[in-house]
Amino acid sequence: MWRVNNVEWKQGVSPTELKSEADILSAQKIGELAVTPSDTVVNCPFVQWHGGSLKERSDKTLSDLSAYGGGQVLNIDIKKMQVTFVAHIGFAPDGFNNLLYSNRRICQESSCCNRRDICK
Repeated sequence: MWRVNNVEWKQGVSPTELKSEADILSAQKIGELAVTPSDTVVNCPFVQWHGGSLKERSDKTLSDLSAYGGGQVLNIDIKKMQVTFVAHIGFAPDGFNNLLYSNRRICQESSCCNRRDICK
C-alpha cells in the first residue's frame, strides 16, 4: 500500500518527461512543479518492472496439499494487463488447506491506481 502524491507543473512551465524520483524532487526544488500529498492510499502492488517481476509459481496446480512457498503469483498476463495471485491459504473445517486465488488488474501507470475500481 502506498499514499498518492499529486504532482503538478506550475503555470508557465513547459512539461518534460520525468523518469525518476530524483527528477521530480529536482524540478520541485527549482520551482517548476508542486508535489501535494493526498489522503488517497492505494493497494496496487508492483508485480513486474523493468528487469524483473514477482516470482511465479512453477507448479500452477493448487490443491489442499499445495505448499505455501514457491511464489504467490500464478500468472502475469501483459496483454490482458492482469495478474493472478494465490491470495490466501487458510484451513478448512476439516483441517486441510483451503487455497484461494485472486485476479488483479496490473497498473501500467501510477495514474490508474487513483481509480479504486481497478486497484483494490
